[in-house]
This record gives sequence, C-alpha cells and structure tokens, in this order.
Amino acid sequence: MRFGCLLTGLFMLLVAASVSSASAARVALVIGNDRYVALPDLQKAENDARSVAAALEELSFRVFVGSNLKRRETNRLLADFEAAIQPGDQAFFFFAGHGVAIGAENYLIPSDMPQPRAGEEGLNRDEAHSVHSLIERVQR
Repeated sequence: MRFGCLLTGLFMLLVAASVSSASAARVALVIGNDRYVALPDLQKAENDARSVAAALEELSFRVFVGSNLKRRETNRLLADFEAAIQPGDQAFFFFAGHGVAIGAENYLIPSDMPQPRAGEEGLNRDEAHSVHSLIERVQR
C-alpha cells in the first residue's frame, strides 16, 4: 500500500461522448481537500480547486465544487454530479488532496478518513473512493 499526496499528479478526467453535439452540456466536479482528521494537512489543494473551478466556469461548465469534504459529503456531491450528466455531455473531474494506492488501484481520500495502515486494505478500500469506480460511474 502506497500513501501519498495527489497534488503533483492531480487526477483529472474528461469524458466526452459527443464533443460535436450542440446540445451537450459541460459538467464538472472539483474537490480540494487541505484539512484532514488523521493525515497531514496540505497547503494548496483548496486554492488549486478554486482556480480550476473558476477556469471551468469561464468555459461554460456547470461546476460542482467542494473543499475539505468528509466521506458522506463527498458521496453527496458525487451523486449530484452524476445525476447532472446526460448522454453526450462533457464531464470533467478534478481532485486535489491525499490519495493511496492499494495494489494497482488508486483511491482518493476524504478528509475524515483514518490514517491508512498496513493490513487494513479492505477498510481503506471501503472508506476511500476508487478512481476506477469513479471513471466507470461517469462513463455510464
């Protein structure tokens, strides 16, 4: 299990089912977590998220944005974002904050997640958000 900060390798996803569609909406989810309960605080994730959200709004994206989100708050924002996406829309997801790799899978860590420890991979999988699962949700 590798633990680290996803600031330098910021996770971004752009899924466009039909870029040429005139009626396609642009929808974005932007999360920046600086403050963590059991992990070292970060310095720039919130500011990065605000900057990205502002740039996306200038590009006519409907932006769902959150900072220092707990797991339940992250789930609510993800559900709102997912519900706003229709077939043919462009979807953009940006996350700045802590992440963890378990095997070949990467997970985004909400602000209230406990410190990931060796031997607790199952707990960590349940408490964090799988990047692979997020991509699948958006693509559906």
